[in-house]
Amino acid sequence: MKTTFKILLICLSILWLNSSCSKDDSPILIIDDYFTTIDENPISDQLIGTIPSELNSNRELYYSFTIISQSVEKAIILGNGGYFSTEMISIYVNDETVFDFETNTVIMATIKVNAVSYKLDFSQEIHDTKTITVTVNLNDLAD
Repeated sequence: MKTTFKILLICLSILWLNSSCSKDDSPILIIDDYFTTIDENPISDQLIGTIPSELNSNRELYYSFTIISQSVEKAIILGNGGYFSTEMISIYVNDETVFDFETNTVIMATIKVNAVSYKLDFSQEIHDTKTITVTVNLNDLAD
């Protein structure tokens, strides 16, 4: 009886250790494609919007993000230049002249977003990466 109890106790301990050491399968970077509508003819550096996102980790993580492509070259820029940001990702008007409804009814961009940590030597460790699409629809205003 004591031997059976010991074996059961050892099995339960191993099972507990295995489950507590298993990798968490929940995503670290939670972010989706972003859609918004603004009036045509905004001013340069006007905030278009902020992409809802979340860093889901018990580590100190940061956003690192870059624009991969845009339907209209240099139409938008991202806040904070994409480095060392703990803030959500903000999108701004870069070239206000391309935000003309008669020329472009929609402006799109593909953005690569990383969840990163920084080591003491300032090198990055990427923990998760997502690629999202930003779509900015323009409202036509009376000229």
